[in-house]
Amino acid sequence: MLPFIEQQPLYNGWNFSNGFDNLYSSTARSATILSCLLCPADIIPQNPVQNGTSNEWYGITSYGGNAGSQSHPFSAVTSDGIFFYTGPAAPGFSQVRISDVTDGLSNTLFFGERNHFDPNYDSFAAPGWTFFSQTMGMWGWWASSSGGYGLSDVAESTYAPINYQVPISYATAIASGLSQSVFTASYEIPRVNSFGSLHSGGANFALADGSVRFITYTSDPLMPALASRAGDEPVGDF
Repeated sequence: MLPFIEQQPLYNGWNFSNGFDNLYSSTARSATILSCLLCPADIIPQNPVQNGTSNEWYGITSYGGNAGSQSHPFSAVTSDGIFFYTGPAAPGFSQVRISDVTDGLSNTLFFGERNHFDPNYDSFAAPGWTFFSQTMGMWGWWASSSGGYGLSDVAESTYAPINYQVPISYATAIASGLSQSVFTASYEIPRVNSFGSLHSGGANFALADGSVRFITYTSDPLMPALASRAGDEPVGDF
């Protein structure tokens, strides 16, 4: 996409033969901040971010592709949306063509917003309860990355409602006896999956026909139908 968003020099300098060559240092190509991929309403504490204790650096984006019904963790990723694993790592799954979107391009999500503000989620990071001890502001790398969790950065899903946030803090979880495994399954996985924004009432989405719509919280029951490309579900007004 880089040449189409006025980033031809960045594209020309990208090392496609050795992806890791693009990552190392805070001034690496992957650490480039792309203003066109940032929503003014999104709160991103740090940009670019460092990948844990490694020397890999990534720019954060406010948007993610539609992975359908689940985009995180990689072991549970579905293939009913537009973005998902393909190639040798996912035999049997091919890239999506326009003809594969049988629900109609105007009824299928393409991209959507990601909300990085979640103080409760962040309270679980320091004790190491979140994936790789990341805060919410560290999810959403725009660049290619290594490992199965890369899709969690570049895609989202309708596994959780629009703008879902973790409802309890780490202190509350400890006081109530909540285990880390329950936190992961009940709160963290839905949070990393979710579309969302800091706009009042909903979030912006690009549909597969190229149009852009602001979809409100009241449309949440329709979101699974909008996320699937070939589910043959009724969509109605949204």
